[in-house]
Amino acid sequence: MGAGHIAISEHGVYAAQHQLELVAPPSLLDKARRATLSVLDFHDVVVSGRTPDSGEYIHAWRVARQARAALIEETRVTLRRI
Repeated sequence: MGAGHIAISEHGVYAAQHQLELVAPPSLLDKARRATLSVLDFHDVVVSGRTPDSGEYIHAWRVARQARAALIEETRVTLRRI
């Protein structure tokens, strides 16, 4: 397991995803998984030495922010249905 996976695990992200699997609809689970993977991808870009002004860094950061925004929106939609 890489450093990114360890950090995410230590912050309870995987445990929270397991809890979501018990109660959340598939659309929310998909957004949660995508958000987690985007953070791991961003971590890999940072660890590889890319600087904040590099195209790879900017792209990975934008993808992670978009995935987070999509997860937040899906969570709101799901909660409104309850």
